[in-house]
Amino acid sequence: MYWSLIWPETLFTLCHTCTFCLVIVRTTKSREKAPAAQVHDVPDGEIDPLSGIANNLKLDQKKAPAINEQIAKIVHGLLREKLTDKVLTATQNRYNTPENYECLTSTKVNHLIWDKLKPDTRCADIKLQRVQSNLVKGLIPVVSMAEKLVQAQDKIPKEALDAPDLIRAATDAIALIGAANFQLNMQCRENIKPMQKEDYKHMSSSSVPFTDFSFGNDADLSKQLKDLVEATKVSKKLNPKGEGHKSNGYRGVFVESPHSQGEIVSSIFLRLKKNGVDYRMILNLKELNQFIVYWHFKMDSLKTVTELMTQGCFMASVDIRDPYYTVPIAIEHQKYLKFMWRDKLYQHTCLPNGLASAPRIFTKLLKPVFNVLREIGYLSSSYIDDGHLQGASYRECYENVLETVMLLRKLGFSIHKEKSVLVSSQVLTCLGFVLNSIMMTVQLTDSQKEKLKNACLSLVNKENCTVQQVAEVMGLLVSGLPGVELDPLHYRSLERDKSNALRENKGNFGSSMTLSPSSRAELNWWITNANTSHKLISHGEPELLIQTDASTNGWGGPDWEMPGKNSSKQSRGNTGGALLDMPKLVSQTDVTTCGSSTDHHIQGNTPNTTRVPETSPTEEKVESVSMSFMRRLYKNRGFFERATNILLQSWSQSSQKQYDAHIRKWLFFYTRRQADPICPTISLAVEFLTTLYDEGLS
Repeated sequence: MYWSLIWPETLFTLCHTCTFCLVIVRTTKSREKAPAAQVHDVPDGEIDPLSGIANNLKLDQKKAPAINEQIAKIVHGLLREKLTDKVLTATQNRYNTPENYECLTSTKVNHLIWDKLKPDTRCADIKLQRVQSNLVKGLIPVVSMAEKLVQAQDKIPKEALDAPDLIRAATDAIALIGAANFQLNMQCRENIKPMQKEDYKHMSSSSVPFTDFSFGNDADLSKQLKDLVEATKVSKKLNPKGEGHKSNGYRGVFVESPHSQGEIVSSIFLRLKKNGVDYRMILNLKELNQFIVYWHFKMDSLKTVTELMTQGCFMASVDIRDPYYTVPIAIEHQKYLKFMWRDKLYQHTCLPNGLASAPRIFTKLLKPVFNVLREIGYLSSSYIDDGHLQGASYRECYENVLETVMLLRKLGFSIHKEKSVLVSSQVLTCLGFVLNSIMMTVQLTDSQKEKLKNACLSLVNKENCTVQQVAEVMGLLVSGLPGVELDPLHYRSLERDKSNALRENKGNFGSSMTLSPSSRAELNWWITNANTSHKLISHGEPELLIQTDASTNGWGGPDWEMPGKNSSKQSRGNTGGALLDMPKLVSQTDVTTCGSSTDHHIQGNTPNTTRVPETSPTEEKVESVSMSFMRRLYKNRGFFERATNILLQSWSQSSQKQYDAHIRKWLFFYTRRQADPICPTISLAVEFLTTLYDEGLS
């Protein structure tokens, strides 16, 4: 049944079951003056639609009980009349901002934007700042009142004063004033928005957080503007006429999306790729990454590659194009990967750059692929999307490349031909370093050498520099460690100077510091040797092997020909004295054994566990997991302690390391099955060997 309220020029049709269903049909002429409405009688028992409209539109709002008449007059006067400047200033000065809260100030426009605003826009913003200044200043007494109520609520009887209710009222007042403050900040952005270019208007979105400035901190704004300029350049290159969006092979990577419950909207930024032309879009997922569970995992590295290399081997590399975009994200999780672009909301449909778990996910994804290739007999290693392929001969490496590329393409991956090296070679750039299988060396690339040399030249010529500048140069030096033989010997003074400067300036990287003469000497060494430095992959078998441990008794530093006990100085005090004296011990042995000749290969071993002493069974011992297990095993078999010690001492350090991982797996296997690892059954032992075989062990 419908009810109608008929005006001469306008027809309202109302559904009595839903008073929000209001349809207005206007005639050709507007009503100038409506006569009294002709209302149809409402039958008995029916609902009056006008009362329903009034209720739903809240025209008749409920009111609280009357307050004190004097307070009511004060409030009415303050809301209807203007305070004099003198009274307003005195009221503002009566309240100071709490020292642990800096947000109770008016929000200013960032300097980068303020300088480009027109005078009338500046004037309007200054007026808003005055309003906002009074608003946030009014928060201070409310916050102060809430603080005092919290402190005194346990001391005030509830019959005398309902403190929790007053605290709730104060926090409600703070919430309402905060909402008004947010609306003022948004109004400031709206006033500036017409002056912004189309590419920058998304910065006025409510998803961009406020700080003391309208568009975030100046440093963050400067970075955003730079990224936007780069993004605009890329956009113009892809689509110079500005007609729609030109696909670059990324169709479906992100799609336009409506707002949803629980979504996370992040900012985006660009990073120029190594080719100097293309850009990589990265989602700033700093907020989301706080909730991502970290799982430790192992990745292949440059060390993995060099351990595979043999003299004269041939090498190649395969690079996967946009690897993360091949991994889809579950639809219900895509709402956490949203971003704004030109006032439109988008969400990622696949793995984005910037997600903390992305490297692990893709590494785990490719692991079975390279395991299959290894089972065939091909040598290969992968670091995320970079694959290193190797063969003993040119033909073997060629077949490795062919099989790897075919397998990756069958799985749906796209090969980046420009970044891949598909022709077998004995000199290859891998993970930023040049590998040479003929000379068996690793060295920096030419660009790395030039960058490192220029950085050292710039720093050594400065009388004073900042700690940040020293830290940046040190970062370059440390990153070159895999390609420079004597790298660790030529940055210690710089490290010491930097640490001292940070300590003196309480961790301030922007503070000034002066380099010591030894630090300048280290920089000069890098300037001289950067272009010729390299690192040998292997030094061959050592001529002398010197071993020492942290024990205060027993053998301290024997070589194969000249055993000798720790000196009294080494045996006193800290048990690590023998370890710290290893460089001196090596140099003394070199002089004693090798005479005045040079180019001798001496290896010094300093184990990280204390050797089990033969003469002091009561002294504290630290054993590895494998040795502790073997001791229990011998004891269970009825071996005497003396015999057990002799057997355990016969295990070399390399044997302990070799068996330690497998013994750990053995213990873990039996612990999960709640079985005794000391006295295993044959069936469980066979099952354990089967699991090792499934993991790729022969």
